[in-house]
Amino acid sequence: MPSPYSKSPFFPNLRSVTLWCAASTLILGGCATTQPPQSDEPQADSESAIDPNYSSEFHRTRILAEEGDADAQYTLGYLYHFGDGAPQDLIAAAGWYEKAVRQNHASAQNNLGVLYESGYGVEQDLVRAVELYRAAAEQGDAVAQDNLGMMYYWGDGVEQSFDKAAHWLSQSAGQRYAEAHYHLGLLYENGEGVEENLETAFDHYEWAAREGHSAAQNALGVLYLQGAGVEADYEEAVLWMQLAAEQDHLGAQYNVAWMFENGYGVDADPSVAANWYRKAAIRGDADAQNALGLMYEDGRGVQQDHDKAFGWFKKAAEQDHIDGWFNLGWSYAYGLGTEQDIEQAHRLYGLAAEQGHDNAQYRLALLYYDGVGVETDYDTAAQWLVRSAEQGYSPAQNHLAYLYKTGLGVVQDFDQSLHWYRKAAEQEYSIAENNLGELYYEGLIVERHFPTAFRWFRKAALHEHDHAQYSVAYMYYTGEGVSVDLVRAYAWNDLAAEAGNSSAIALRPMLSAGMTRGEIRQAKGLAAQIRSAIETGDASALPGVE
Repeated sequence: MPSPYSKSPFFPNLRSVTLWCAASTLILGGCATTQPPQSDEPQADSESAIDPNYSSEFHRTRILAEEGDADAQYTLGYLYHFGDGAPQDLIAAAGWYEKAVRQNHASAQNNLGVLYESGYGVEQDLVRAVELYRAAAEQGDAVAQDNLGMMYYWGDGVEQSFDKAAHWLSQSAGQRYAEAHYHLGLLYENGEGVEENLETAFDHYEWAAREGHSAAQNALGVLYLQGAGVEADYEEAVLWMQLAAEQDHLGAQYNVAWMFENGYGVDADPSVAANWYRKAAIRGDADAQNALGLMYEDGRGVQQDHDKAFGWFKKAAEQDHIDGWFNLGWSYAYGLGTEQDIEQAHRLYGLAAEQGHDNAQYRLALLYYDGVGVETDYDTAAQWLVRSAEQGYSPAQNHLAYLYKTGLGVVQDFDQSLHWYRKAAEQEYSIAENNLGELYYEGLIVERHFPTAFRWFRKAALHEHDHAQYSVAYMYYTGEGVSVDLVRAYAWNDLAAEAGNSSAIALRPMLSAGMTRGEIRQAKGLAAQIRSAIETGDASALPGVE
């Protein structure tokens, strides 16, 4: 006798989306859509349509079912339900399940409940679905207990109750049902109906994962990645995620791609990342579509192709994906993969900005500030900059500081200007660091103070701001805020000149004129050390740069 089947919620916890596969998954999980009836008329009597490999079994089952055998009625319903040996006919399936239900057949109660929940073969009726799940659950049917628990979880057909959800899921898990272990893991991870306990969540996920449950494998991988409920282990994380991804778990396919893109638990491999993103993107995952678009935009793991990038951004945007809106707007703004269309860029930036996308808010502000595609409007620009800056976006903080300094779109306020420059500089935003250096050097809105100016210039210089590198060199040359040191001046100026800074190029002969060949060799060696420190991000390795 075939087994009942279960619906399964699907939570890719690493990501921001939550998908729900209602009443449409086979035993042990995995989203597989149950198709609606192929016609309004039952097809059970169509002898020619019956698979010859199953016809004998089907006929024997049909005879027993018509004689009133509950197991046969359930089995016949199952065969019609899944088109197993007969054409799929969900109306006929519901009819035979109903006959078995009248004889209190637990598996038939569960499966008919699934049809009522989904509205396939019968008119959707969530209350009736709950009644059927409960009848089977009270007979000890583990699958029905899990399904009933999830109805309580979502509040479908019954008043929502995490406590009752936890009760029924525990009953099901106690019978070693993997789906219920996975669902209990979710409750313990989120503290719903039970006290939050990541270690217990880990145990439930692991139990189901070892039974081959793909969603649990993905969830287990996420806990290993985050070090939640278990010591962080990136290699274990990617191992479990890959097991799930190979079972076509959509969230896991995205997560594996992310792990390969960023080199967590594996050597970074953009081409492998792109392949996994593509698998998920083709299946309609908006996160993956957007990520694959970025791979094509940057030429990482794939040959750079702005047309393909545009296409994937468009697919993500069509699913109201916020990053997809922004990236598609960027493509229109710069004519990448499409003709430049500032009006479309403005519209898409606006959609993303209204949903809190900090960079979209910033880009929208720039359109208003520069009068691109719209009338110049400093007030509106300032409003969007405030929203972005308050989310911590450093370019917006830096630009907002400039508005407060100049009084464009806001009431001039030097304290606010300094506040926002500092906010951006504290995030190591080199432009803001350089701007603070300029303020202290020139004595603008703050008291002139060369040592503080030098400190901010040096911070920006270490973050590859070429004009700040020139400013550090110039202050070593003039002795403003620091002792005169031509070797250090030459070294920093050399970096700025390499970046094409015209002021540094002009300063180079003046520096050389006052130095010996030995000092110049020493300066070039120091420049190499500074360059290495910048590349590694380890300024402490610099000998006596201050």
